[in-house]
Amino acid sequence: MLILNSILQLTTYSGGINLKRPANIPKLLAPVNSYDGAKMVVDAGADEIYLGVTVPGRLRNLWLNRSPFCEVSSYDELSRIVGYAHAHNVKVVLTAVFPFMAKSMEDDLRRHLKRCLDEDVDAIIIGDLGILSIVKSIGVEIPIYASTFMASMNYEAVKFLSKLGFSRVILERHLTIDEIHKIAEHSHVEIEVFVHGGGCSNINANCYLLHWIFPRLLFTPLRDLTPCRHPFRVYDEHGRLQGVLPILDGFTWCALCRVPQLLKAGVSGFKIVGRCLSGERQAIMTKAYREILDTLAEGKTGGKAFRDKLNSVIRELDDYYVRMIGRSFRELFCKQKRCYYIPLLTAQYRYG
Repeated sequence: MLILNSILQLTTYSGGINLKRPANIPKLLAPVNSYDGAKMVVDAGADEIYLGVTVPGRLRNLWLNRSPFCEVSSYDELSRIVGYAHAHNVKVVLTAVFPFMAKSMEDDLRRHLKRCLDEDVDAIIIGDLGILSIVKSIGVEIPIYASTFMASMNYEAVKFLSKLGFSRVILERHLTIDEIHKIAEHSHVEIEVFVHGGGCSNINANCYLLHWIFPRLLFTPLRDLTPCRHPFRVYDEHGRLQGVLPILDGFTWCALCRVPQLLKAGVSGFKIVGRCLSGERQAIMTKAYREILDTLAEGKTGGKAFRDKLNSVIRELDDYYVRMIGRSFRELFCKQKRCYYIPLLTAQYRYG
């Protein structure tokens, strides 16, 4: 009961009603994987939620959203999520970011997408040009967003995607704020960036590490199965073992401190990572960024007022992380400088 009360205190937030906000404040896009989690995230202040839905039948084990075991389980559950979100003026975005689409899968995918569209999803995130072709073939009339798996890292790439019909482009993580600003300045579509959650050490869509070698049993919130974060034996040129280190680990996590800079860069949307996380954790991250964005919407873009709000938000995250895994948020990420959009990653090896 004590844990339940703390969850409710952390995730019930007046911003969940999604009142009208200034146009220059980015939309907040948060992940969900269940109806209960969606309610928590909507109440925490998300403007949009994104999700994957299990493809029934012979493609049931095809993870169309590239996040194993993190999908909404049925169309009925999707319908309930859409109903709750729309009642709170929150949009629902479907993910379709599988990296390739074989001919034998096309009919199943068409049926699946049409069924999801019947439930009134508001937009689709697409991560493959083959899937884009299928989406266009069924006459989709809702907005389509280019996933980070399109590896968009400059405004020429964004311009190309806009000509294909994308109305929003989610940029690759490995950019500086100056680069993001230049892209946004030259683009005629919405530009969305990641702000929180597991940042891949490699460029999305260009990582060839083997991610699927573990049984489902190991997929728990406290286990990290991202290959680039694992320890590797490191040898010098003479074959001498130098140690066992997570040498590929360039993992970034948070952009709370950089929200004002991203706002000035002209970003249209903030995306939180974490479709495989619990609804509680998804909601806590959403609430943190909602509070920061609402502080900026009030005109408190610098000075003591903003710093006080930032410190308050980080204290809440500290309390949650200490309670859940015994380590503070500052210790895990701030002290290690695991920050999005810094000019050069200076983070130590994980937990170093």
